Amino acid sequence: MARTLLKLCLAAATATLALGVPSSRRVKSAPKHDTSVLILGGGVAGIMAARMEGVDRFLIVEARDELGGGRLMRSTQFGVEDRRVTIELGAN
Repeated sequence: MARTLLKLCLAAATATLALGVPSSRRVKSAPKHDTSVLILGGGVAGIMAARMEGVDRFLIVEARDELGGGRLMRSTQFGVEDRRVTIELGAN
């Protein structure tokens, strides 16, 4: 079962890479940045490492629409009836 799921995931990833990004979402030209370090992921560790090394000009590349690194957010219901709240799970 696990091997089948792994094969399906790999096939889906390969197909996605082969098809590429739709032309409407492609960047026409890369923006110019005066950057000395590229930080992959918007977690605290990468940002603090750059700052501790005295790097002031860095570019963060983050896959999600928010910074924070390895956090997991869940919307759940508790406390007041019919009121949803977002709870942060994971690294703090």
